[in-house]
Amino acid sequence: RHGGNYDMGKHVLMTGINTDAKKYHVDINISAWKAAKLLDAFHKFHPKIRGEYHRQIKDEINKSRELVRPDGSKRMFFDRIGDSLFKEAYADIPQHTVAHRTKRAGLAAKKLMPDLQIVVEAHDALMFQCPEDEAMDRARVMKQCMEEPVDFSKCSLSRGTIVIPSDCEFGSNYSDLKK
Repeated sequence: RHGGNYDMGKHVLMTGINTDAKKYHVDINISAWKAAKLLDAFHKFHPKIRGEYHRQIKDEINKSRELVRPDGSKRMFFDRIGDSLFKEAYADIPQHTVAHRTKRAGLAAKKLMPDLQIVVEAHDALMFQCPEDEAMDRARVMKQCMEEPVDFSKCSLSRGTIVIPSDCEFGSNYSDLKK
């Protein structure tokens, strides 16, 4: 999905699939032709990504070289207009919004639960530690904080209000987390 949203090319997809397959011992190896077919199929089922989202980003960049994010912050793009700059612009609003929302959720959760021990913040995830008997209650509060609506009315790409869904995983260590 990210690759389609950010206009990934067939060679990048092919390399990613083949590398992951080898890493995880999955017996597949695809060609650039097959990767192109997969991307075409993805975009057939998600025509608004190229038809609307990419077009609107390009229009904004061509008009002002600037994107306004949902939080009102702005990003200027100074590189030469072209595919590379557009791909960077396609990723900016979603990546910034998710990271910003995650940080704000951590602050909100900390305000509601001052003794909360956040141990990792990783772009789209927060990890905290707590006694096992408190985990479910704290996870409910954290989920509520993570799913605070994001108002896109100030954004270059006005979309109304959107809730970014979240889920929770539990475990006694990072490698054994379960939903």
